[in-house]
Amino acid sequence: MNRQLSLILIFIAAALWGVIGIFVTYLYKMGFTPFQVVAIRVSTAFLFLLIYTLAKTCVI
Repeated sequence: MNRQLSLILIFIAAALWGVIGIFVTYLYKMGFTPFQVVAIRVSTAFLFLLIYTLAKTCVI
């Protein structure tokens, strides 16, 4: 992986990390508990990583 791509991916990760607070606040206002928010975050991360892994191994 070249240096420029690495920096772009770091920037994207930082931006997504910063935006998560907006979604968490919205979920709390909708009545979700902190445990439910964590479950949603973990489930979403699992799905993205599963899709990425399957795409990387050419299964999809």
